[in-house]
Amino acid sequence: MISLSKLPFLKVLDLHSSPVFFDSIAEGMHMMSRNPPYIFRHLQGISMTLEHIVCGIVFLHQLQNYPSLSITVQASISPELKHMEWFLRLVGENSPPDMEQIAVEHHCTKSSAVVKHVREIEELGPPITISTIAPLLRFEKLSTLQINVGSPCALTDADVDKMSLAWPNLEHLSLNQNTGWGDPAVTVEGLYALVRNCRRLEHIGMSLDASQLVVLPSSTPADGVRNGRVKLLNLADCVIGDPAVLVVVLSQLFSSSFILHFDCHASSSTAERLPLSAPWATMSCLKELRAMEEGGAFGETWPPSDDVMERVRKTYDDVVEMTRTTGPMGLLTSLFGNLASFSQEATAARSFIASLPDACPDLTKVEIKWRPGGHKSPSWAVKVISDTIPRLRSLTNLFCPMLDKTAMANLSRLRSLDTLTLDSSPVKVASPSDSLHTISSPAIYDFRTLCILNIIVEDVLDAIALSHRLRNFPSSFSVETCASPSLEAITKFFRLVGTSRGGDMVSVMFRMHCARSSASLYIRNMTDLGPPVTLDTIRPLLRHASLRTLKVEVKSPFVLTDGDIEELSRAWPNLDEIALNEVAGWGKPSVTIDGLYSLVRNCLQLRSIALPIDASQLIDIPSAAPAGGVRSKKVEALSLSDSRVGDPVVLILILAQLFSFPKLRALFNPCASLPSGDPLPESFPMALMACVFPLRVVEREANEFGATWPPDVGIVEKVRLTYERVIAMPLPRGLSMDDFSRFLTAFDATHSYEDAT
Repeated sequence: MISLSKLPFLKVLDLHSSPVFFDSIAEGMHMMSRNPPYIFRHLQGISMTLEHIVCGIVFLHQLQNYPSLSITVQASISPELKHMEWFLRLVGENSPPDMEQIAVEHHCTKSSAVVKHVREIEELGPPITISTIAPLLRFEKLSTLQINVGSPCALTDADVDKMSLAWPNLEHLSLNQNTGWGDPAVTVEGLYALVRNCRRLEHIGMSLDASQLVVLPSSTPADGVRNGRVKLLNLADCVIGDPAVLVVVLSQLFSSSFILHFDCHASSSTAERLPLSAPWATMSCLKELRAMEEGGAFGETWPPSDDVMERVRKTYDDVVEMTRTTGPMGLLTSLFGNLASFSQEATAARSFIASLPDACPDLTKVEIKWRPGGHKSPSWAVKVISDTIPRLRSLTNLFCPMLDKTAMANLSRLRSLDTLTLDSSPVKVASPSDSLHTISSPAIYDFRTLCILNIIVEDVLDAIALSHRLRNFPSSFSVETCASPSLEAITKFFRLVGTSRGGDMVSVMFRMHCARSSASLYIRNMTDLGPPVTLDTIRPLLRHASLRTLKVEVKSPFVLTDGDIEELSRAWPNLDEIALNEVAGWGKPSVTIDGLYSLVRNCLQLRSIALPIDASQLIDIPSAAPAGGVRSKKVEALSLSDSRVGDPVVLILILAQLFSFPKLRALFNPCASLPSGDPLPESFPMALMACVFPLRVVEREANEFGATWPPDVGIVEKVRLTYERVIAMPLPRGLSMDDFSRFLTAFDATHSYEDAT
């Protein structure tokens, strides 16, 4: 840590444990008496995830210089008030005056405990008051303050006014928005102060005592000042008098479309908890008020008319009553429904889904899942979803389990539907002979406006059968299959897509859905391989001249030649992504570097290439410029899976010439090899990045690489030296490509080629 603190360019430090260790608070106190050893002269921000906030206090005592802009501490043990006050006092007294972000939060990623709401804690300690926060009032540029701990909060309207005057640039204020205040003392006057004095506010998280707000105030809220930037207002365990009055006041205060949220401890002035549907009901009221504001009936004058209040109150009461009878819709503040939140409890989930068309007739996006990574749904789900979803007439995006055939037909007639993702096909094929009967059946699914169809199937025959029932093909079609398809089935699928009804396809993806960690995934490790995928397999797709994405991942080897790649690249000049067995590899790559040249010459929009090459013959630098001197500016990463590499340095120079992206990456799978049969060094991808980086410096500053070919002998020698050094370097375990990229970037534009090498 001492060495790290001397780095001249270090600006942000993110620690997931404390570098300062002690067995007791007393020992920690003793450590604070020592001279601070950590310099950190240019540090701007520090974030610490610790077990105890005292560890953060001791660490701050070790700093000669505090960060200039941001300090964040997350403690897995809820901080005691005295320790939090100590921490904030340290920050307030020692930080530079331009401090912008301060956060102290209790979180539980390192603890089995649960972050409790203050109303659920039996023995509460002393509350947070203005004296707790007072040391921070000197930071005029403060934009973010987050304090979320297990202590009650006793701030008043006067305290909030003092804070708002001290921090005119405040954008995010979160005071126990997750843990609550217990007994809030701030009224709507505190909100008025924030709106008047903090014009940049975008997020407010604090509790509120609005129990006295039972009639509309006669004077305009916040003296007529309105905030048009707030996106989220979290009132935690607030106390509400009349919800309709509160919503009207808030809608006057905040002219933007914001989300209003309460926690489960929010209550009415009679101490009764708010209905679970209160957030949903208030959001419906806000939507109604925004519509009235657009028509000129609200916002310009105060107080609003009796008609406005009557409409708002009716909207609130209607939604609460409806959700009381149709199910726990108030559990959601977003209309993206993840049914895992219902724990597959049938009654609640069924009621929720069935009520959607009446409660949310304008719903445009729906996503229903039962468990992450799985697609097994309850037995009742198909019927309930099939009965409900086609009634959502504005639906544009749908992700859900399987629909039945009738629902699929009804859904296909929706003119708004743009994207459909199903985790099972409504058309099932029990055997190859059944597929012949299905293929002869008439096409019944219209889908005239559908652009994207994604489907997960047990067997590719199900996808083929479904495709035959489509009257109109989407422009983007993705199939994931759980069983390894035969070459015959793959060929049938591509033939069907190639002769599809409709215009040009822009995206075709066909992948076997499986884990990536098993060694048996790699073609080179498999036995009893069937016939390979060849150009004849893919040829039907060549008619789609607008194709931009082609991704194929199957347990079959590939045999394509340079001539085949030339033909593909000429057929698809708009190609953006191509991935052919990116994970499994080809077994024995049959495309050479000339195949890459064809893609670069003919597909000028390419951003991503994933296919292996046989570069075993690349021992010497070719005399002719790669790809005739054409360079790709958009490709950021190559995935060369089980490629064969001759001279790694020659390959690096050619790739750096072909692809001019500053931080080019190339990934390989464990089967990539050298001509000797030895595996490619594990650190080769990082060696490539390390070699390409100084080449970009030379290209930018001296124009000694990229504009001419072959490269100068001196440059070749330096690249080889860099390569050998990185390959010989014991890289830290767990070092990622992103880590290495950031390491290289530290030199950019401030060091010479020699320094970078």
